Amino acid sequence: MNFYRIKKKSVLHGFNDPILDTPIVGKRLLDIHQEYISSVGGVLIDVDSSEAVLETSCFVFSADLYFTKKFLDQAKDGKAVSAAMLQAYLPAIEMIDNIVQGGPAFVQQLRSLQKRAKNKR
Repeated sequence: MNFYRIKKKSVLHGFNDPILDTPIVGKRLLDIHQEYISSVGGVLIDVDSSEAVLETSCFVFSADLYFTKKFLDQAKDGKAVSAAMLQAYLPAIEMIDNIVQGGPAFVQQLRSLQKRAKNKR
């Protein structure tokens, strides 16, 4: 299955880091996309817009989307993401959105917290 990643020029709020270079759990978002897609036997293809995608049996997503392997497994199998999965992630999504809206100082504190948590393991 082909996975088309639509390029984005967006940057991490306040830091001007390209969104695909944003570290999430110790890996760049770019690498997470590649790893998860490869793990389900998919092929990652970068495109400038959704209009460049001519096939209908594929998965198209924005470069700033973070997803889990389970999400990809469900997408590959043509299943919808369960409401339970979405509800489980919603508090974390809202929390991170609030932090990002708070500005660069809050994002830096989140990065520091993530680094401390990672080193604690």
